This record gives sequence, C-alpha cells and structure tokens, in this order.
Amino acid sequence: MLFPGIFATREGIAMQNLDSLGAARRSGRALLFRFRLTRRFMLTGWGFFGAAWILLGMSSEALAAGNRFSPLMLAAVHLLTVGFALHVIQGAILLMTPILFQGALFHVGLARLELGFSLFGAAGLVFQFAHAGGRSVACFGALLALAYAILLLNLVRSIRTARRKRDALYTLWPVLWLGVTLIDGLRLAWGIVPNEKALFAHHLTAGLLGTMTALIGLLSPRLLSVFVSSRSSPFARKPRPEPWLFAGVLALVIGGDRPAPFVVGSVLFLTAYGLIAFRALQALRNRRRRELDWPIPWIVAGFLLGLPATAGWLAADWAVRSGTKEAPLFLAALLFHLMAFVATTIAAYLARILPFLRWSVRYDPAVRPEIWKTPDQVPKPRQMMPARPAMFGMAAFPAAAGLFALSVLTGQAFWAEMGAGIGVLGWSAYTAALALMERR
Repeated sequence: MLFPGIFATREGIAMQNLDSLGAARRSGRALLFRFRLTRRFMLTGWGFFGAAWILLGMSSEALAAGNRFSPLMLAAVHLLTVGFALHVIQGAILLMTPILFQGALFHVGLARLELGFSLFGAAGLVFQFAHAGGRSVACFGALLALAYAILLLNLVRSIRTARRKRDALYTLWPVLWLGVTLIDGLRLAWGIVPNEKALFAHHLTAGLLGTMTALIGLLSPRLLSVFVSSRSSPFARKPRPEPWLFAGVLALVIGGDRPAPFVVGSVLFLTAYGLIAFRALQALRNRRRRELDWPIPWIVAGFLLGLPATAGWLAADWAVRSGTKEAPLFLAALLFHLMAFVATTIAAYLARILPFLRWSVRYDPAVRPEIWKTPDQVPKPRQMMPARPAMFGMAAFPAAAGLFALSVLTGQAFWAEMGAGIGVLGWSAYTAALALMERR
C-alpha cells in the first residue's frame, strides 16, 4: 500500500459515518417508540370521547332536569375529563415537555405502566359512576393516582434536565393542580368530607381551571411558536401573565366561597388568559410564512373561545355558590366549557400533532431510508389527515355544546338528544379522518 495513511483516514471516516448512521437510527427508533406511546395515549382519550357522547345522549332527561348528580351525568362528565382530556393531556405533556423545554425524554417502561393504570382507572371509575358505585369509585381513583405519580415523576425528570427551566416549571403548576383534583375526588369517594359542597367546588375549580384551562393557556402560545415561525416572540415580554394565572387559581380554590377572593381570583385569571391570547395573536400576525396549516386557525379559535367560556362558568359558579341561581345554570356553563372550549381545542391540537406522529413512524428517514429513494411518493405531514371531515367534527362540538346548554336552560330533553346526535356525527367524521390518516 503506497499511501497507508490516506487509506486509513478514509477507512476511519467511513467507519465514523457508519457509526453515526447507526447511532442516528438507534436514537430514531428510541424516539419512535415514544411517538407510538404518545399516539396510544391520545387515541385512547379519543375513544373515551366517543363514549361520552353516547352517555350524554342517554342522560338527556337528567340534563333537561338540571340534575348534575345523576349517575349517568357524573359518568359522562368523568368520561370527558378523566377519560378524554386527561389521556390527551398526559400524551401531550410526555411528548411536548422534552421538545419545548429541551429536557430528558420520558421513560418508556414507566409511561406504559402509566397508560395501563390510567386506562383501567378511568374505565372503572366511569363504570362505577354509571352504576352509582359509591365508595368503590375510590379503588379506581387510586389507579388514577398511581398514573398521576408516574406522570409527575417523568415530568420532574424532564424539568431537572431542561435548558429552559422557568418555562418548564410553569408547566408543572397545572400538573400539581391535577394532583389536588385527584385528592379531592378520592376524599369525596371515601366520604372524608367536612363540607361536601365546598369540597365539590374545590374539586371542580382545581380540575377545570387549575388544570385544563391553565394548561391550554400555558402550552398554546409555546406550541404555536413551534407550529408557526414568527419574526418576533411576544411571549417573553413583561409583564409575564403566568404568575397572575396561578394567583387567580389559588384565590379561587382557597377563598372561592367568599366574594372578595372570588372576584380577585376571577379578575386575575381572566386578565392573564386574555393577555396570553393577545400575545398569541401578535405572534400569528408577525409570522414569517403567510400560509397556515389548516388546524392552526381552529387551534386559535378554540383557544380564544376559552375566555368567554371561562367567564361564563365563573359567573354561573358564583351564582350557585351565593344561592341566587339553581344548579341548571351551573350545569349548562360546565358542559359548554368542556364541550365547546376544551374538546374543540384538544381536537384541533390532535389534528396537528397526530399526523406528525404518524408521519414520523411511517416515513422517518433515520429508520426507513429506503422510502426516501423515491421522495415524490412521500406525503408531507400536513397531507396526512383529510381536512374536511375533521373540520366538520370540530364545528359539530361547539354546536352540540350549545344545544346541551339550551336543553338544561329550557328543561327540554329533545335538545340534549339532538346535541348528542350532532356530537356523535362530528366524532364519527373526525374518527374517519383519523382512520384515513392511518392508511396513508
């Protein structure tokens, strides 16, 4: 060999390239395992959402009577919250927290246990509620508490290694309120209740505002900054609205039975949410690319709908607490908040996230490079999910929520049955879009 150094160098470079390619494929496969698990969380939640529409249709008489404590009504509400929203939230936190805040990825084995505990806990909880289970509800609530403990462990692990610690810590607060909601639910199931009415209000406020609304409000601007590149980021400007949001929830949970803390907490929460929404609109206005993927306007619309929906729920909550109105107004506001705001916003996010996860599993070049020999046959992530059936479904959810509220306020079960029918049609259309996406 005349030039051994040159050949050795070339061989070394070739070996290094092979090693780096192998490492990329191994890391890509590890990431795809997490993507698949995240999809399972989200699709499990979507299945619970379909069952919730059926139960809401079955409880039309209780809805028309404004009976928020009927077994079927309690089962339907917990299908929406514990079954649907909680599973999607868990999947989103496991996926987005490491990506947004640049921390360690979640542990796959623990997350599989979390999914199992959460799935059986939610299904058993709903079954027991539908059959007026009483204290046996607490057994399945304990499974949900185990799933929550694993979620918290994975989240803390990501935050400890995150580069953007302050933003990551903001995400931790709604998850802590989720723990408060679970503890309150266990206390209600076990009968450890010195004041059942106050604890029930505490349970709802911590879950509906402290967890769901706050988490949507905190994650939405950060997710939009990933989905839409902007020339300037208004989210880091002062004053930061996040402390106001947390202070508002704290005032509502701790002192919500008294007028002054309730008013202060409501003003703080709504002001913070409104400021976050305003800055999100600023970021969209200053975006670099004029064209938007079709789920983005739906995400923004659902996110903005949170402001009037939350204001309406707070007004109805205070009317019931102060004794000026009866429970039907509260039930109407609760269902509108859950169906029109929470469900529509989550569905819009799923329309943006699930196609990306499916595309990554099926067409990732680090795992399946042979597909990219013919790149013209590889669809773009935005082309994975059909838009029209999904948009029909997302439009059906707030329409159904309005009919449910009308049924509660007028006392006529017909409107609830019609709302459930529209909801089932919307869910079926969206599910058909998901099925077509899986085939692409």
